[in-house]
Amino acid sequence: MQLNSTAMAGWLAAGLLAVLANIPALAATAADTAAADAAAAGAAAVKFPPREAAWIKDGTLPNPANLTRVGAGLGRHQVYDLIGMPHFSEGVFGVAEWNYIFQLLGRDRASVSCQYQVRWARNDKDGAWRVQSTHWEREECATLAGAGALPAERVVERVVERVVEKPVTAAPVAMAPSAGAAGGNVAASGAGTGAGAGAGPGAAAAGGGLLQGSGAGLRMARLPSDTLFAFGKSARADILPEGVRMLDQLAAELLAAGQIERVEVSGHSDRIGNPLDNLWLSQARARTVRDYLADKGIALARIKASGHGEAFPIARCQQAARSALIDCLKADRRVEVEAWVRPR
Repeated sequence: MQLNSTAMAGWLAAGLLAVLANIPALAATAADTAAADAAAAGAAAVKFPPREAAWIKDGTLPNPANLTRVGAGLGRHQVYDLIGMPHFSEGVFGVAEWNYIFQLLGRDRASVSCQYQVRWARNDKDGAWRVQSTHWEREECATLAGAGALPAERVVERVVERVVEKPVTAAPVAMAPSAGAAGGNVAASGAGTGAGAGAGPGAAAAGGGLLQGSGAGLRMARLPSDTLFAFGKSARADILPEGVRMLDQLAAELLAAGQIERVEVSGHSDRIGNPLDNLWLSQARARTVRDYLADKGIALARIKASGHGEAFPIARCQQAARSALIDCLKADRRVEVEAWVRPR
């Protein structure tokens, strides 16, 4: 059978149209395949550092809700605010990954130690480092991290001029005004020239206890760093005698309060001096308090320590003289302890 030129042209045109129609599908399939291959290669390339290289050997107990918020596009300050600084000495600037050791609660309430990695990439538009991906060392860890964030309702309360999260079972607790320049410590008294006069957290507690709050839910205590540590110091050996007494009392009150779900120790500084030095000092003091409480019988895996430097001031000071300003800013130099407990 022979085809005339008109029929031949029609046949060729139809074939060409069919090929052109399939090009988008073929391109999409190729792109999907390339993306899948790249993702698989990226996942396979993830390597976790040896645990013994961590400066926080036992890791920390993270806030499950905060963990779920860490995702692609976040900046380094945002990630730091959510889960703290990395647990390995890999630096902060110009590094491609942050590594952590987190203690997660297993199904039987036992602690499970997991490594977690945040990978960074520099944004082409603004040059900022942003989260590219996050990784758990085992599938079990990813499952436990997700399970820890299952409660659909969150109760949010403003505490000491910052927002913290607490379990839905926690009863609201009113924060008393700070004790002025005395730092809001229940063990200190006297009028101050700083954030205003009044009783510090825990001053209204029965028996003059350090913890504020009762029943199930959130307990709080604010401890002045000037009472806890020698000036500019943060080590265990630098804790002052009055600081030892206060920490012993705090540990006893926490253990007597009920079953401890989580404890957060937050270090704070005043605005005097180098901000980075203040940040590191507040972090070191928080870790020392954490370790002290652990030695007194509170499970280390349930204690998270973090330092915030001068980010959350509570004093209102405008003194021109340096000595007067230092005295007024006592309230800012503090360690705050927040504990979530439930009756036994």
